[in-house]
Amino acid sequence: VWANPRREKLFLRPKLRRLALLDVVEHGERMTPRQAADLLRGSAECPIYWDLFDAIRRDGPPVDFDGIDCPTTIVWGTKDRIIPLKRYSERIRRLVPQAEFVVLEGAGHSPMVDAPERLVGIIEETASRARERVAAGDPAA
Repeated sequence: VWANPRREKLFLRPKLRRLALLDVVEHGERMTPRQAADLLRGSAECPIYWDLFDAIRRDGPPVDFDGIDCPTTIVWGTKDRIIPLKRYSERIRRLVPQAEFVVLEGAGHSPMVDAPERLVGIIEETASRARERVAAGDPAA
């Protein structure tokens, strides 16, 4: 079904894109029909999606993130409907206490769609801090 070149027609109307993608992005109407179709196709064809889903269903959510030994920034949208900020943020903060935590007002589960410029800036800031730590000889960088 995803190889069908007509799949984009499903997303010609901005309001339909917004409604169809509401759980994933806050502003689906900002996407082109092609981007919306590609987002759904990419999710459906992701090689680890179902394995991850099955593991979480079988084993529950992660109990730790041991082994993270590099600068880490967790970016979370206030409109995330898949992993809601209010319900899960404190737990994630406990699991990754060394991480910088950035909340994106108005962004959904996929901030790369809802706030791409802001996300690029956050990635650049994180990379810059990592470079500074490496230059200073920090072994945890």
